[in-house]
Amino acid sequence: MPEHPTNRIAGPWCMYCNSSALPGVTMFNNSLSMNKAAVELFKRDECISVLASKYLTVIKQKEETDRTEYFEILLSSDMCMKALNEREKILFMAMALERVKNKSESIRTKEPLHIIVAIMKSCNYVPFLNEFGTEWTEGTWGYGICSVYENKIIEYAKQFLNEKK
Repeated sequence: MPEHPTNRIAGPWCMYCNSSALPGVTMFNNSLSMNKAAVELFKRDECISVLASKYLTVIKQKEETDRTEYFEILLSSDMCMKALNEREKILFMAMALERVKNKSESIRTKEPLHIIVAIMKSCNYVPFLNEFGTEWTEGTWGYGICSVYENKIIEYAKQFLNEKK
C-alpha cells in the first residue's frame, strides 16, 4: 500500500465495493492507523491548519473528485477526531455544513455528513446520541445513517453549533 494519506485504501468510498456487510468505517480507521504517512501527518503541529485550509479550498471550488471524497473521510476519521480540539471540531462542523449548503449535482452530502456525525460522536453530543446512539450500521460507503437521516443530522449539527456559540 502506498504510504501517502491521500491515496485511496479499502474502506468507505470504495469505488469497486458495494457491500453493507463490510464494516467500512472500521476498516478505514484501522488501515489509516497503520499508514506511516497518516500517523506522521496527524502528529505535525501544522496538521490541523493545513487540513482546514485545504477543506476551505474544497468548499470554494464547489466541485468534488474521488480525492475530495477521500479527504472528507480522512477528516471524519478517528485519527482526525483525536487530533482536533473542541474549537477545531466546531470549525470543521461549520465547514461541513457549508459544504452541505452548497449541495448541487456535482456535490454529494454523504461525505460531509460523516464529518458532522464523527464530530457529534466525539464530542458526546447528547441530543444526537440519544436519538442515534453510538453504534451505526457500516458498509463500504460509510455509516448508514448518513444516507437515511440527512435532514435530521443537519438539524442536530445546527443545534450543536448554536449551543457552542
